[in-house]
Amino acid sequence: MLAAVTLDLGLHAAVRHAKPTREQAPEFYMSRWVAVSQDADTVRRLQEDAAWQDLSPWRSRLVPAWTDRYASILPILRF
Repeated sequence: MLAAVTLDLGLHAAVRHAKPTREQAPEFYMSRWVAVSQDADTVRRLQEDAAWQDLSPWRSRLVPAWTDRYASILPILRF
């Protein structure tokens, strides 16, 4: 969903998957963070940390961006 929105708006984005270690697991949970910017250099600097990846590959799973005319959650549900 965010990949579609960033594409439609001409923005740049990076994604980070945070997965706790076994020692952290009782106190921490998996999470997914997305950073969005108008400035490509800002996102590139963030991606210097290997934990951050370009959001572009997620666009292969692209669902249309939600609008007032389209807001279906069915394409993003996982069964």
